[in-house]
Parts: sequence; structure tokens; C-alpha cells
Amino acid sequence: MTTTMEVPVPPLSPPVQGEEEVVLPGYEAGIEQSGVEHSRRKLEASADRLSAKPTAIDDRSQVRLQSQSHDPRGFGERRSSSSSSSSSSSSIIIQTLQCHSEEETWTYRCRCNFQIVALVEALATTATNATTSTAPTSLPSPLQSRRYAYAMRSRGRPVLLGTKNSFPIATRRIQTAMSEFMEYLNSNANTNTNNSNNTNGENENGNIIGAHLTSCTFSSAWRDTPDADCVLTLHYDHPLQNHKTLWKQQARDLCQRLNLRQLNGRSKGTLLSVRGEVKERGNHRITTNDNIDNGSDHHNDHDHDNDNGESGKTDDEAEATIRDTVHLLRSNYGSSNNNETNNGTITEGVVEWKVGLEEEISPPDAKSALLSIIPVRYDKPETAFYHPNPNAMTKALAWMLNQLTSILSSSLKRQQGRLKLLEMYCGCGAHTVALGRSGLVSSILAVELDPRLVRACEINVFKNGLREVVEIRKGDAGKWAREESRRSRLRSRRQRQMRTEITEEQDQNNHDESHDNYDVLLVDPPRQGLDEEVCRMAMMSLESSSDNNNDDDKADDNGDGNSSCFRNILYVSCGHQALLRDLERLSPVYEVVNCAQMDLFPRTDSIETLVHLRKRGL
Repeated sequence: MTTTMEVPVPPLSPPVQGEEEVVLPGYEAGIEQSGVEHSRRKLEASADRLSAKPTAIDDRSQVRLQSQSHDPRGFGERRSSSSSSSSSSSSIIIQTLQCHSEEETWTYRCRCNFQIVALVEALATTATNATTSTAPTSLPSPLQSRRYAYAMRSRGRPVLLGTKNSFPIATRRIQTAMSEFMEYLNSNANTNTNNSNNTNGENENGNIIGAHLTSCTFSSAWRDTPDADCVLTLHYDHPLQNHKTLWKQQARDLCQRLNLRQLNGRSKGTLLSVRGEVKERGNHRITTNDNIDNGSDHHNDHDHDNDNGESGKTDDEAEATIRDTVHLLRSNYGSSNNNETNNGTITEGVVEWKVGLEEEISPPDAKSALLSIIPVRYDKPETAFYHPNPNAMTKALAWMLNQLTSILSSSLKRQQGRLKLLEMYCGCGAHTVALGRSGLVSSILAVELDPRLVRACEINVFKNGLREVVEIRKGDAGKWAREESRRSRLRSRRQRQMRTEITEEQDQNNHDESHDNYDVLLVDPPRQGLDEEVCRMAMMSLESSSDNNNDDDKADDNGDGNSSCFRNILYVSCGHQALLRDLERLSPVYEVVNCAQMDLFPRTDSIETLVHLRKRGL
């Protein structure tokens, strides 16, 4: 872990007259540049790179680009389906969902990490004699003053954020907490040394929060409001356990001052935590009035709020959570009537999904009839990954819902009204619970390796009354896929050996805990892409049928394709090169029918690509 840096102002470019007010280290588009133009150019360039790899898309298809219109409410845009070109080959549209306003390129990031830099400034009478401290934790002399600033590392060195010491990429909630925390640090910057001969600045009457502080992490809710959940974690290079009581006393006051949900202090082997005051959240979207299926689950929920009237409650080594609610809006185009049967199946019209963070939403236009608004509640662990850009997350979720609706309407499953889904890399359940609440799926098997995310997903499934719909498995995606492939081959072998018609009861007995015969595989892997075993599982029918050395491994063909080969794959990718590799791996069995690209982190080079693949021949 790096230590707090104390340096004279000149080497770190101090705030002086004429210098930049805001600096965005590592960002391609700075404060004076257009984020909209940057978004357009990078998405078009990415689409060009994708279309330049025809085998990754479909060597029998033509590729066209299509820029989507902007929805000012921030919901996911409507996706058009593939259309036929004038030739015999199909036409794949790569939709580019760029930012259409400068506002979209600011205040979107809800998780931010900063290095804390201690600047040592000589007083005016000795300005020419400023020197760099030889020890990172040494203190200013009486003729020097110290102040703190945020910095981000770029090319191996800390870069200050400019004269305003602010980060406009962060949510407004985080920006407010950043400003208040820095004000707190600087108001106490020199109290550690007052009337103390302790070179580490740890006198009992001083401020312990800023001593040995190296960095900090701000995490906030997707819904950016003044009272949204915000968690601050402080990182130290010196043991906190020796000053536990004093740190927690000062942290409790700071937590209340910044209106934080939780304040954490981390040092090697130690985690100290204090909770903020429990307050009535007013119009916050997470309330006991939310209409959640299986409402009995809600009253027994692990709420984590500690709503017991205690304020400033401490909870060492507690897992901080960020609470959120998103709203799924389902509308029906082409009819003013509610064309929904008692079992939820849509009988006519075109269903479209949009996803937003606000509940007060209306149908997309006058030609559509609002069918339902479905709230989805989340508890996201602050220490583990959750999507840091709510704009991209809601757009991706709307795309998934619309693709599943298209799959449902074009398959035999339409009569049943539900799909079976296998989700790999499910995380905290951001996609899992929303898809489960949509009513489009009858069952979801979700696989995740990180135990913190597994626990969070379990809680979110519980909160949303989906225990009968979602099953969660802890495991590595590659190992799980390899074992699933083995089980599926054994099932096919047993079925061939029987050579008799399997009764419904026998068929049920032959289906073990793997829950095979999925309609859709949903994958949202890390940047390095899919594990090779996941690709092998998805393509098992091709590999099995080409194995001439062992007829027992041949896939069983039921006329409509192998039962262990997915009909559809929804692939969410943040790694462009890995996506191209995986699409080429899958291309012998699957063809791309829909592709969309969005600005994952505006003003950076990050892009998220959404691909719907369908098994060839369907």
C-alpha cells in the first residue's frame, strides 16, 4: 500500500493563478472537450472494428451501423430487430447508443477511488525554502502548513484534480461527500502536531482520521439524490487497532456530518466501521410500501438498516451495503387495450421494456399502453463489484428484457409464457433479480464465484420474492461449465442406451440437479472474456458430433437441435478483443442476430457491447 505523500507544492503542480480548475487524470476527453463528440467517435470506431471482423459476426451477413435516438429520461432505447437486405444474405445492425447530451457524460460514476496527498506549503516568509519531507509521515515545521488534496494515478504518478479539487465524473452525492470530507481533513490538517512532540501526530487530543491516511473510496447509490446511500472507506498504512477508540469516536462524528450510511477504516488486518444515523428515508424508493411478490418474504428480510432507533451504531467488520431500486416499465405498442391473460402471457401487440431509476414514469408515447411498472430492490456490497454507471446498467438491462421478449414471441415457449435461463458470472444479481421479476422466465440458475457476491445475490433474490424462481450456485464459471458438460453427456448416453420411449416419470428422474434444457445462456464476464470451458459447454453439440473416437459422446438430436445446446446466448462484454475472440469461437454453432454498443464510461475509451446470438438453423 502506498503511503501518504507530503511534498512541497511545486512538484505536484499546486493550485496557482491561471492553472486548470478541473483535471481528469487518465480520461481521454477533458473538461473543455465535448463528451458527446467523444462518445460518437469512439462508438463508431468500435463498430468499425467489429464489422471488420466478419467471421466474428457472420460471414454470410452484411453489417450496417445504426445510431439510436436519445431518450431524455435515461431509459434503454428500443432495439430494432435484424432486417433482410436486398440480397439473399441477412443484415446485422450494430446499434450505437452514444451519449446525446453533455450532461450524460458527467455525474455518472457511483464508485470512485482517490489517493490522498498531503501538500506541505512554506509560509510566505519562507516560500523560497520549501523542501520535500524525507519521511512520508513527518510533520511540517512551525513555518510550514499542511493541506490535503485528492489525486488519481496516471502513468505511475499521482496527479492532482485541479484547483477545485473536485471530480465532476462522480455522482452529485459523491461530489458533495468529497467536498465535505476534504473540508474536514483540511480544518484538522495541523491539529495532530499542536502541543505534541509525537512525530507521528498521534497525540490523544489530535485528529486521528487524517493520520497515515493513504487513499479513500466513495460508493453511492445508482439513484443520485441528496439522501442516497453513500459509503466512505478510508485506507491507512498504519495499524488502526492501536487507536480504535479514538478513531471510532471521530469517525462517528464524521459519519453524521457527511450523512453517510457507513464509514469504514481499513489497515492491514483491521477493519473498523461505524454506521450513520438511521433516518426516515421519506420518498426513498426502498420502502415497506413497495409491492413485491411473495410479500411475506419482505417482512422477514435481512434489512441491514438496523432500524432500531439507535444512532451512530458501530459494527466492526460489518459489510456495508448500498440500497437501490430500479423500475421496469412494460408497455404494449399497437393496442390501447391491456392484452395480458391471467397467466401473464401477451396475446397481441408489441411489448417493449424500458428501465429507469424513477417510479414516476409514463409510457413511451401515446400509441402505447402501459401494462405495468415493476420495482426491483437491491442491496449491493460496497466491498465487491457492482455496476458503477447506472445509465449503462439500465440501458443494458432494457436491452436484455427486449431480447428475451423477442425470443419468447418467436419460440414455442410463447404458449407457456416463460423461458429457462442459465446465467454465468451473475455478480450481486443485478440482472438476475430484474429478469426474474419481469415474468419472462420460469427459472434462473445463476453461477458466481465471489462469496460476497453470492451472498448479496441470495439477499436480493430473497428481497424480491424470487426463491421459487432463482437458484444460486457458488463456483468458478469454467469448472462449473466443464462439470455441466460432463453431466449432459452422461444423460445423453443413458438415454441412447435405453433405446425405449422414456416415460415422463423416468425423464424426470434422469434430469439431475444441473437443470438442463435451458432456452437462454446469459453471460457477463470480466474484461478477459469467457472461460474456454464456457464456450465448450455452449458448443457441446458440435464437438460431441464431431468426435469419431467415441460414439457415446455424440449429442442426442431431438429434431430441433441438441437439448444441451442453447438456442440463444445473450453476451454482455466490456472487453472488445475478448469479445471478438469469443464470437469467433462460437460462430460455427451460433449467428449474431442483434448487436448494440454503448458508452460504458463516457470520456474514457471504455465501451460495453451487447450481443444476441442464436443457434444456426432455428
